[in-house]
Amino acid sequence: MTKTWLITGSANGLGRSIAEAVLDNGDRLVATARRADLLADLQEKYGDKIAVATLDVTNGAAAQAAAVRAVPHILAASVSPSVVGSGSVVRAVVSTPPDVVSVVAHAGGTAIAVPRVGPGRFAGSTTLPPLPPFARGGYAVTFVASDARGVTTQSAVGVTVR
Repeated sequence: MTKTWLITGSANGLGRSIAEAVLDNGDRLVATARRADLLADLQEKYGDKIAVATLDVTNGAAAQAAAVRAVPHILAASVSPSVVGSGSVVRAVVSTPPDVVSVVAHAGGTAIAVPRVGPGRFAGSTTLPPLPPFARGGYAVTFVASDARGVTTQSAVGVTVR
């Protein structure tokens, strides 16, 4: 399972070494440093696996802003959908952090609320709308998860219709 880390002091020294090890391991990272420009090489090398924020840990407001910036990345790494089905009937199971309050699946121009079945677990079945001719045999189903603060993230899976 992919983890998301928030590491302060990621520009050099021990923080830099840990940041590189995290990314080399395939995990996601919210990297902070007093000078975020010193993290540009990591951002270029690892792309969307890393989010960068300027942070001086002695500044409380900056620390709070860095934490707020980290939430969507942590949530995105934690939303894990799976879709199975036969024909146009599909069943979705979505695992999320326990503070997620809603999950909506978007497919073929239709939005479908996925029922919550327990903390951090959403599941339901539905019939997909008829496949439009341009879809070439499948859908991309995008799951949008929202927490109580209104922070959202999304994760997508492909569904092949045969």
